Amino acid sequence: MSGIADLLTGDLDHVWCEAGCRQDALATVAFHDSEAGRLYVAPGEHVAPANLAEEFSDVTAIVEVVADHEKLRRVARDLIDRRVRVFLPVMTGGAHDRGDARYLCDNWRLFTAPVMAAAGVAMTGRVPGINVLASAACGEGQDHVEGRAESLQARMWTWMLRDWSCGLGVGTWEEDLSEYVDRTAFLGDPLRFAQRLADVPPPTRDDLASMDTYRQEALRASLHARVGEPDPLADRWALIWLWWELKLRIAGGRGVAEVPGLAVSVDRLHRTIPPDSARYAGAELLGLTLTDHRNGVVTRANVETFMRCMQEAYHEAGFGEQHLSLYDGTRLHHPIEEVADLVIAILNRDGQDVDALLRITQAESMALVEARRSDDLKRVADAMRAAHPAKAAEVTVWYCRQLFEMRMPNRLIEEAGEAPGPDEDQMPVTARCELLELRASALRALGRRADALALLDSAPQEVLDEPTGKQGLGIARARLVRELGSPATALAQLEALLAETTDPQPPLHETLMATLLRFGRYTEAAAHARAAYTRALRDRAAWQVGRFAAQALWCQAIGGREPDADLIGPAMGEHQPADPSRDLFAATAFLIRGATEVDAARRAFVDRVRAGVETVLKQAQAERDAHVAHRALYLSALYDETHRPDTALRSWVRMPGVLSEEFGTATFDAHLYIAAHCIRIGLLARARQALTSHLNNTAQLGHDSGIGAAALAGGHTASEVDLVTSELFAEPGATQADLRLAGELRRGMAGRAVRREGEKQAWRQHGLDDAVVAEIAPGRGRVGVLEWVSDGTDTRALITVVDAAGSVAGTAVPLPDADLGRVARRMRWRLSTWRAGRAGDPFGVAGWHTCRAWLDQLLDEHLEPDDHLVVIPFAGWRDLPWHVAAFDRVTCSYEPGWVALLSTVTGRPAAELRREGVVAVPRVGDPAEITGAMARYVADCGAETRVLEGVDADRGAVTDLLANVDLAHLLAHGYTSAEESEVALMLAADGSLPLAHSVAASGERGRRHRFGWREYAELTSAPRVILSAACGTGGSHIVGLGEHLGLYNVLRQVGLRSLIAPQWDIVASHVLPVLGEIRALLVAREAGLGQCVRQAVRHAIHRGVPAWSAHALILEGAWH
Repeated sequence: MSGIADLLTGDLDHVWCEAGCRQDALATVAFHDSEAGRLYVAPGEHVAPANLAEEFSDVTAIVEVVADHEKLRRVARDLIDRRVRVFLPVMTGGAHDRGDARYLCDNWRLFTAPVMAAAGVAMTGRVPGINVLASAACGEGQDHVEGRAESLQARMWTWMLRDWSCGLGVGTWEEDLSEYVDRTAFLGDPLRFAQRLADVPPPTRDDLASMDTYRQEALRASLHARVGEPDPLADRWALIWLWWELKLRIAGGRGVAEVPGLAVSVDRLHRTIPPDSARYAGAELLGLTLTDHRNGVVTRANVETFMRCMQEAYHEAGFGEQHLSLYDGTRLHHPIEEVADLVIAILNRDGQDVDALLRITQAESMALVEARRSDDLKRVADAMRAAHPAKAAEVTVWYCRQLFEMRMPNRLIEEAGEAPGPDEDQMPVTARCELLELRASALRALGRRADALALLDSAPQEVLDEPTGKQGLGIARARLVRELGSPATALAQLEALLAETTDPQPPLHETLMATLLRFGRYTEAAAHARAAYTRALRDRAAWQVGRFAAQALWCQAIGGREPDADLIGPAMGEHQPADPSRDLFAATAFLIRGATEVDAARRAFVDRVRAGVETVLKQAQAERDAHVAHRALYLSALYDETHRPDTALRSWVRMPGVLSEEFGTATFDAHLYIAAHCIRIGLLARARQALTSHLNNTAQLGHDSGIGAAALAGGHTASEVDLVTSELFAEPGATQADLRLAGELRRGMAGRAVRREGEKQAWRQHGLDDAVVAEIAPGRGRVGVLEWVSDGTDTRALITVVDAAGSVAGTAVPLPDADLGRVARRMRWRLSTWRAGRAGDPFGVAGWHTCRAWLDQLLDEHLEPDDHLVVIPFAGWRDLPWHVAAFDRVTCSYEPGWVALLSTVTGRPAAELRREGVVAVPRVGDPAEITGAMARYVADCGAETRVLEGVDADRGAVTDLLANVDLAHLLAHGYTSAEESEVALMLAADGSLPLAHSVAASGERGRRHRFGWREYAELTSAPRVILSAACGTGGSHIVGLGEHLGLYNVLRQVGLRSLIAPQWDIVASHVLPVLGEIRALLVAREAGLGQCVRQAVRHAIHRGVPAWSAHALILEGAWH
């Protein structure tokens, strides 16, 4: 409807560019009258007749070319106006001109899909001249008109039901549902009418015989399917449909398809009846029939006829799998010791369908699975194979899968072998594929990941390519790749698998969830956890719905979200068999969110799970299952942390000990809690050891995860870092080294995961004690490092000073008496909007003078003139320009954290900058002031400098240049976005320059021109020094647990040592000469880079460049 409104208002007349700008050229527009079978076309400008004919060659017979766009609008308007007039009698007829209700009763079939679409266009109010409904409203408001239209459509459906009830139906019920529900436009919320139908009491056994009830339910379910909303009463509709199917078939017919007033298509059944509802309906009617048989109401022959008809109905409707699963969940109510023999006896029944018999046997055997009676289960499986040799492969797969679900990977490998045996070559490829997945998963559970991956690699190609098993094998491979140290590769494999899969199964979403959690991508992980649960609901018999609900609950808790209410019951195991894995996830989620302190039922659940943890742990140890062992140990410790704090330290210490000694794995979770408890009881040395272990523990990111993938990693530990920091603040014996270490825990796991060649990285063994910090000692003078440490409530400033002799002095200082967050926000706004020639000073923000005075005093007390200050920005006020305040006293640079600073200082000595490259990319329509400044800068770089200019400077060319020069100059426009955490260069793309306006830069076309931190992260090498004129490319966004996303912090991982770039928007004619002077001083090696920047900025201000413009340039990285 909106498209037709766009046509009639002229919004489609003109071509629109990809950036969202309207062009002058007329577009070719077509309007399809589906009822008349005509396609009207108004040609656009410069469209040759031959091209037009070719465009519509497949529908030439129905095309009618009109003179122009106005003619096309008249055709469409007249057609819609005629159709809207169908509404006039019901809107204005009758005795009081308020509508003729009887007209609708007699003529509801006139309100076809095209008529309703026309009414929808009229109701938009956007199209002059088509206001029949509005004029009919007699001065009533739009809401009243829309309410009446919705009511009329509801009455139309009511009369449709009544006509069929009275025997006046025409054609079939399916045809009416297709025309008046599937194809029609809705003039309001159809679910309000569906709710009125739903409010009818659920049918009794006698009501099932009502055709009227059948049609009401079919209509209500179809409305839900049409709007894409789950039907809360799908079970009811499924039950009524199946009752009529069986009634008609038992009577000798072929089901509802033969009865016009009941006929619904197979496609409609699949759109309106979920698999679970199909299963429910069959189980309910089967149960009633078997009860009647036990009570003597029906004979055994009646039961057999019923079961035959039900099998036919399910298979013809495409619910074959649901038919077989009807027998799931049945139980023999005998002592568990007798169950195996009773199940084996079932196999000897004569005259029963083999598939159904095996399904019943397997369902009855689930009692053995739940009781973990693996020997009895083996007896049953052997008996199945002996009784039905043709089903041996199917039985073997089922048996091995049950062993895996029982978390008995050792037993699975004993039974199936570590590799396929010769007899498996004769099995169907599907069975071989499933056994391969189960073996690989069992080896993974046993910690033999390399063996599991080798097994997958050695499998025959026909097995790997088997369509039904390809998804499962892809998941198994990705899990192994992730756990062998390549989670980024695993994520790429999983995302590719999801893209090519038409029906992703719950384990695919589950594995994506687990992989994304490693990278701190909590929102995406929670979405996949939810998708796994939603998909599992479609087939409760095949999937452990409760476990997927518990995982989704746990994932939401880790990400700091309140739980979805509908997950809680299934996660707690309502109406489900015991499942320790499910219970561990759910209990952990409740503890993380503090739910046990406010909800008695959840507290009782968690208490029960905690009481059984030792049993679960022993089973995991016996089966060598590290995953369950980890969850059990974590739940135990977290429970004690919450409810038994006196024993918590013992539980946290136990966790890494057991995992390391018995499974050879590390834990990411325990060290912070251990440190907090040790600080509390005065064991500072033990706490430092734990904190250093945590600082060094980046194994979860693997060896292939740079900042591009893992920028958000570790965010879920923020509250634990706050806890440790708070304990240190309260501990009189805590040293400055302890506070430095606590502060560094908030500065990005991905950034410290990288190991660069030539670095000592002593912090990995010794934390940030004075001996490690002494490595930044300068050749002369002193270096001061200013940082802020917070426990989430209280924030303290620390300054650490290292002199040329390696002596270290540190102290905590009070913050300035100003709201630093507010000052930073005001400063950022003023600097981002300040323009040349504007009166005043952008630094004239209330509170900034206080900040400058505070820093002046700090520098006077701790540093001498011409010493150097390194500032580690704090997330709460990262935009404060401390380099401006420090300018008159010392040189200044910025670093993301201590690890980055130590990497800068202790890396390979700087070599001569021999290879130089320039990238110069103006925007479309840039004034001569900008293009001229760029041209002069490029000329000053000399003939030997590699130059990329204009449309040649696209992403590929710039990537190549950055990988092959020592000194790079980036003369381009910048793009920054706090919402996207983006800091990007605007480069050429597709043979064109970036567009000038900001809307284009943020749009789809603009994204193709961006070269941001995600693209930087793909580079394998970088220049040692970059001088950038791109606005906003100095500094970075701080995301996750303190990760800095910007040009410097990303590229320092691959070789960048220093970046000089604007922190805010610049005037090119002011700043490019400053960059040029820095370049000249740097190439001449007359001073360290910190002095080069200070000297060039000072010269610029002296020659009249506004201070705010010259000071835009900041130095990140090496200042030597």
